[in-house]
Amino acid sequence: MITYGGLSIINAIPSGIGAVIPVDLQFNTIISPGPGILEEMDFRILKEIFNIESSQVHIEKKSQIPQGVGLKSSSAYTSSLIGEYFRYSGKEVPMITIARLSSDVSKKLGLSITGAFDDALASLSSGLVMTENSKYKVLMMQKVPKIRVIIAIPDFKRPKDIFKRLRRVDSSEAIYYAFKGNFFRAAIINGYQIGKALGYPIEPLDRLIEIGSNMVGYSGNGPSLFASVNSDNIDRIREFMGTIGKVIETQTRGG
Repeated sequence: MITYGGLSIINAIPSGIGAVIPVDLQFNTIISPGPGILEEMDFRILKEIFNIESSQVHIEKKSQIPQGVGLKSSSAYTSSLIGEYFRYSGKEVPMITIARLSSDVSKKLGLSITGAFDDALASLSSGLVMTENSKYKVLMMQKVPKIRVIIAIPDFKRPKDIFKRLRRVDSSEAIYYAFKGNFFRAAIINGYQIGKALGYPIEPLDRLIEIGSNMVGYSGNGPSLFASVNSDNIDRIREFMGTIGKVIETQTRGG
């Protein structure tokens, strides 16, 4: 089953409300009849949810999503694995069920602080997702146009006390703009707040807006940062992002 990475519009740690737009970076899981030696985390997830034995299935995984940099790789992984096992078992279930199971098991097994229900649901979706994570409540699912995006992955170190720092952030303004449908503005507000709280430099966001991007931010808990591009500014943004770190070019899922 194919799932997708995503970009944070609102980080869920401050308020429990998160918003994500998926992007065309894929995670694909294929399950076939065993026997197979499962990786430990694959087995723990499937054992937790489906009570399988390790010799029952063979699993292949392929990912285009960099790990541990804020692009939702963990949620894409768990959602893909769980959704694929349902498919392998011949069961059709709603994507919200897969997302809830993904969130629940991620929290239980320590893959996510909050369970990241917003990330899990976005990994299965094709537009903006906004959720209240602790209640597994969907606040908004909105189609968005396909937007070209450039992502830079700098060599910034995440602070160890991420949760403590982000719990001090007031995300009410970003939430307000997201509810109004202005997810560009929400992403910018969130990006500045998360960057300042985690000690990432703010100057790159300033520069990207100056060049002409109308949607910029730090995704997840960073350090990845992203910028929307168009035909007029793509070359300048691509060049600037190349000075920050590894560059990935993709687009949002929508349209």
